[in-house]
Amino acid sequence: MDPSCFSATGVIDVFVTGGTPPYSYQWSNGATTEDLIGVVAGYYELTVTDAVSAQATDGWTLVSVPLSSAASAQDGHASCVGSMSGRVQVIEWGINGTPPYSYSPPPDGFDPQGDPYFEFFGTPPGSEVQIQVTDALGCTGVLTEYIIAPQLSGGPQMTVTGIQGSCSNGSGGAAMVGNVYDGTFFGGPDYVLLDEAQFAVASGFNAGNTISFTGLAPGDYQFVRDWDPSGVYMAYSCNGIFFDQVGFTIPDLGPVCGAVSGSVFIDHDADCTQDAVDIPVPFQVLEILPGPVHTITNSAGVFSIDLPDGSYILGQTDPTLVQLCPVSQPVPFTIASNQIEVHLADSSTQPLDLMVDLDPGPMRPGFDGAYWGEVRNLSLQLTGTVSVTLTLDPVLDFLGAAPAPTSVTGNVITWDLTEIAPLSDFDLSVQVHVPTTTPIGTPLSTTLSATCSVAETDISNNTVAVVQQVTGSYDPNDKTARTSSGSSDDLYYIDQDEWIDYVIRFQNTGTASAINVVITDTLPVELDMATFEQGVASHPFDIRFKADRVVEWSFENINLPDSGANEAASHGLVSFRIRPQLPLLAGTVIENTANIYFDFNPPVITEPSVLVAEVSTEVAEGPDPFPLLWPNPAEGALFLSMDVGSLQAFMILDPVGRVVKRGTLRPGGTSVIDISGLSAGGYLLRTSTGERTVQRAFIVR
Repeated sequence: MDPSCFSATGVIDVFVTGGTPPYSYQWSNGATTEDLIGVVAGYYELTVTDAVSAQATDGWTLVSVPLSSAASAQDGHASCVGSMSGRVQVIEWGINGTPPYSYSPPPDGFDPQGDPYFEFFGTPPGSEVQIQVTDALGCTGVLTEYIIAPQLSGGPQMTVTGIQGSCSNGSGGAAMVGNVYDGTFFGGPDYVLLDEAQFAVASGFNAGNTISFTGLAPGDYQFVRDWDPSGVYMAYSCNGIFFDQVGFTIPDLGPVCGAVSGSVFIDHDADCTQDAVDIPVPFQVLEILPGPVHTITNSAGVFSIDLPDGSYILGQTDPTLVQLCPVSQPVPFTIASNQIEVHLADSSTQPLDLMVDLDPGPMRPGFDGAYWGEVRNLSLQLTGTVSVTLTLDPVLDFLGAAPAPTSVTGNVITWDLTEIAPLSDFDLSVQVHVPTTTPIGTPLSTTLSATCSVAETDISNNTVAVVQQVTGSYDPNDKTARTSSGSSDDLYYIDQDEWIDYVIRFQNTGTASAINVVITDTLPVELDMATFEQGVASHPFDIRFKADRVVEWSFENINLPDSGANEAASHGLVSFRIRPQLPLLAGTVIENTANIYFDFNPPVITEPSVLVAEVSTEVAEGPDPFPLLWPNPAEGALFLSMDVGSLQAFMILDPVGRVVKRGTLRPGGTSVIDISGLSAGGYLLRTSTGERTVQRAFIVR
């Protein structure tokens, strides 16, 4: 071989033991480094001298190899079943020559990285093919590759979920393709999404194991992985069928519907346009009338929903948001088989207010458990420095936390934060161990609290205490309910409770990690969707409201390990709070379940979470503190009677919790409350005695 083809690409990697460090090195070619890198073929000898002048010598021979021997990074494409064709790609960085390279036969194309590929027609699977390569110095070699057999089932089957229909003339459809596994022919996964006309409506490179598509019109689609990056994806078809594909259909919702979409944001400069400094408002429930129909903004403050043709109004359910634009409140719009955009530019009346939330995973003797918490700035105000403290039950052993705490003193974990930005939150997770000797049924009380350097007007929501019992064997996928009074696990007291806090817990008990987890919860009609508030989640997620009162949480690319590989990390949860639909009558049963999807397995359906609405039966000392209210239903006026002279004030709340009327009451006897200005529907009368607050539901006819 021409000596000029002996490229300086040789490497000798040396490992020295014994003697007294440090060492010095002397190679026969004059090099003084430990390892020899970038040398031509030949014999090389190394002498090592230690700190006390002891020496050792050894030598190695580097052999020159032709170009083909080093060109190991190649890719053989499968022949089609029953056909005589295949493809080979050459990855040029594996060739030990001097680029650029030329080939015989010439390449049939190049990928985006500039690596060539070669088509071999009339070549059955298993055949050896050879490509001659010449580098810039004229050095030659032969690259040898084999056409592999068809690999149509070489990986997990791709499956499509989350299909959402679209109007005939719209593009409101959506779908999610999973199991787009890596390890493909062109360094992928490379993919293309084709419509009915075989037009590429989407494509990408190294997109990950799950790919979500939105903005799709009705019709049939083909998702193709491992398509030819040069754009000639038809070259990957076998007898008219793509080499690796999955099809799906976006349903046509008909010609007489359209869609409304938009965003909710805080408009700092009041110019009605979302600028870079304007903060999106995530997880906000919007109400559309007539209906009502509800939608929710995602983590980026964006919403979208398909609607039948007609005239509507869209309003915000958060009373602290002050709508700047559009001027009309609520916003009128008309769907006439078209696409409407409504962007809500807001300010806020919410004073500085931090809110904390905490939810635990299961706690079992001898196992690890976890707490997930958040501290949220509900306002647009600056918090200044924030101190977050988690106090674990003394029974528990602290294992670790994310993010890393500022200090850990016994079972008290503290995070010192510079600030929490407006409408943002600080998320934390803490891992604990339950000692083996802990008796089943032991109550564990853990508290999360937050304080900031700027004064808050309300600190009642700055601390939350969670009491949970140690359990034995249990169903790891469950849905639990906790009422705001915490008086009962089974009853919702109409005169004491306002909220129901739900927690959906899940665990991957399979035999491999779950790439995606999707949770759906069909809210019963006894719950008021307009009052939905998103809570803590163990992992990043997104959310949307679907038809028929379905709430869907998507944990894409969660990569949740299975319990056999990592029991502690195999758990997760999501929580939310919601109010019952008013008026709520005693005896009403509020029951629902959650469906938990691990990748494309059938759903795990939780046991029902059941609450029964009742009026508190507690007996108070002295006169009955609960007011008598009549008539119910009422029209024009309410009569309120209470035998306690300290009764002072009242407020009336509408079904979404907005205060629609305030006033004062007579100290004792019967008071008359004018309700002539209230629309028909359910309301809540809340009265204060100075010592406690009590409430009654009523209906206006």
